[in-house]
Amino acid sequence: MVTEVDIIYKVESEYLKGSKFVVRLPLDIEAEPEIVENIKTEFLINSMNSVDYDMSVSNTDVSNEPVKQEENGAKLPTLLLVEDNKELRVHLKNDLIRNYDVMMPKMDEFEMCKALKSELETCHIPIILLTARTLEDDRIEGYDSGADGYIAKPFVTAVLKARIKNLLETKKRL
Repeated sequence: MVTEVDIIYKVESEYLKGSKFVVRLPLDIEAEPEIVENIKTEFLINSMNSVDYDMSVSNTDVSNEPVKQEENGAKLPTLLLVEDNKELRVHLKNDLIRNYDVMMPKMDEFEMCKALKSELETCHIPIILLTARTLEDDRIEGYDSGADGYIAKPFVTAVLKARIKNLLETKKRL
C-alpha cells in the first residue's frame, strides 16, 4: 500500500515561463494485483456530464443586449431562469433573451417551483425544470412541486426552446 510518505513530488516554477509538477509514485513489482470495481452510478455519470457541459460553455461570450420589443411593439413574454451554474445561466440567458424578457432570481428549482405554484397570482405560470438531477425520485419531486416540464442536463438548447414555445402557445390557447 502506498502512503503519502512514499509519494515524492516537487514543483518548479519560473515567472512568465510556466510551472512543472512532478509526482513520483513508488512501484511495488512484488505486490499482488487488486481487483478494483468500476462503479458508475447515475449520479457520477451525470456529475461528469455536468462538468463537461460547464467546461464547454465557460468560454462563451457574454452578451449585454437590452431587452427587445417585438416588431409590432408588443412586450416579449417573460421567462424566469433559475440556474445555479453561472456559466450555464449566462449561456441560457444569451440564447433566450432574443425571444423572451429573462429574469433570474436566487433560489433552487424545487423551492422556486413550490413558491410560484402555491400562490394564486403565479400558479398559472408554466415551469420547466432544467436540472442535473436525473433520478426518478428527483423527477417525481419536480413534478410534485408543480413543474410542467423536466429536462435533464446535458440538454439540447433547441429542445428547451421548443418546450418553452409549446408551453407558451398552450397557455395562449387556454
